[in-house]
Amino acid sequence: MQMVLRVNKERERDTDSGVESVFDDIATGSGIRKEAAADIYCDFGVSVVPTECPSVQDTPTLEPYLNPSDVRTVVHANPFFYNDSINSSANTNTNTNTNTDANTDTVVTYTKMCNNYLSTFDVTLKNCMLEENNDEQTLKSLLCEIISNGYLCDVVDSKVTLEPEKIKAIKKELRYSSKNSHKLKLNENVLVFLKQVKYVFRCNAHKRMGFPLSLSHICALLLYCTKSCSVQFSKKQSQMLQQKVVRNAKSKRESFEKWRWFDCCLHQAIHILSAREQRQKCAVHLFCGLRNVKFRNIEHEFMLGYFARYVYTYYDENVARKIRGKSGSVLKFHPSMRRALGIQSCDVSWLLASSHQGNKEVEPVVKMERDTENERVVINQGVVFARSLYVTENANANANASDTTLLKRAWNAQIESQDEKTQTILLTSSEYDRFLTQTLKISNLWNDTIDANVIYVALCLSNGDVEQATQLLGRFLFWKTVDDNKNLFAQCSNQFTHFCWNPHVNLFLLFVEDTCVLPNSPVALDAVQRATLFSLAGLPYVSK
Repeated sequence: MQMVLRVNKERERDTDSGVESVFDDIATGSGIRKEAAADIYCDFGVSVVPTECPSVQDTPTLEPYLNPSDVRTVVHANPFFYNDSINSSANTNTNTNTNTDANTDTVVTYTKMCNNYLSTFDVTLKNCMLEENNDEQTLKSLLCEIISNGYLCDVVDSKVTLEPEKIKAIKKELRYSSKNSHKLKLNENVLVFLKQVKYVFRCNAHKRMGFPLSLSHICALLLYCTKSCSVQFSKKQSQMLQQKVVRNAKSKRESFEKWRWFDCCLHQAIHILSAREQRQKCAVHLFCGLRNVKFRNIEHEFMLGYFARYVYTYYDENVARKIRGKSGSVLKFHPSMRRALGIQSCDVSWLLASSHQGNKEVEPVVKMERDTENERVVINQGVVFARSLYVTENANANANASDTTLLKRAWNAQIESQDEKTQTILLTSSEYDRFLTQTLKISNLWNDTIDANVIYVALCLSNGDVEQATQLLGRFLFWKTVDDNKNLFAQCSNQFTHFCWNPHVNLFLLFVEDTCVLPNSPVALDAVQRATLFSLAGLPYVSK
């Protein structure tokens, strides 16, 4: 995949403008409501902006106060692993007793998780104001790596002509040493990029999140999204994949060592924002353009479920098509790719908008890699997907494999449309494909009057059995017509907060709890708990 150098173009605004004005621009032109864009990340209401940037250890993190989008603690309590059965039988009682003991820790973990989730994020940054920043050395190592790889131009004033003598003078002033990053002097007058990084750290959008990112995290994100070093970085990521295939350990190690700090900080930043982000609400497609790249056989040429490098995607399909040019492909990311539990991604629109408020002198230009016509693309909205850390066992399995095989992959791909020179490839999460055929079959029985995610939940609780799921949905449709049940949902609706964004799924799970249709479930969960787990795990469908 050919990577693109990206810099957003922002209108001139006062640096004291509120976060709402930032999200006004993010929402413009993308089909996203202002409220939806402003609620992309959880709001923790931090009212104090630190005068000095706290360290990694002292920054308010996810662990003490878990937010609605942090799914790390519910992996062991995933609803897909429940061995629920609609039709009870005598021989299941023995298994139930055994499974109940085995899942005791799961119930305890879930209870603690809910208590943490419902706790108010009330943290004082007073203890975070330390004179010595523990993140400083990581930042120095990252900047030294950028300079060592020949990209000093990305961190100094762009107006400065970097002749050989000038480069030596700058390195001497910064006390640069390729073998010892501790000596590097973080002089903001020379490394003007640091001013931009610190401005983003203190911006209103980051403050609302509770300052989850450190300076090194923000530095890595901005370098990848706006600077020229991202091109060479992406090429090395692809080379590592090729070396993994040929098992060239020496070359692979050299490729990793060259950008190891950049890779580590960027992946960690995406992981942190991915946990903070309310991805379960994402309902738009994303697009990525590939110039002069066309696939003939997806199963053999595409490593399904594996991203060899970080992928930058756009909300606007026209941008991806312009990057693709007259020949190539467009990757179309289904919303389930954002919602999926095992796919790390984060929206960086707020970060790009804030960065140019803090550095208005930088010309907002986007140049395409290997673009001889000097085309330009202006974009201020995007989502970055993290590279995969390992290849799944069945990454290149046949598309006709069983559901069990598909679940071992994080995502799948198929050609949606194509002509002689261009093609569009649709990427969907494995959970989207897991019950797609069964969902469409059941939906047609009721003329598409039932929410697709309700059918998906019914299939999960029925272990994929279409007949049992159909019976369950039939009972549900009759149950919700009763006035007493409508009043019951109205009384309980205020309990479905923060996490349970789909009211149709909430009502269905309330029916499951009220009618006790799952008497042999190994883990006792009420409607709110089940709805929370399904929402956090990522409901795959966006429409009926």
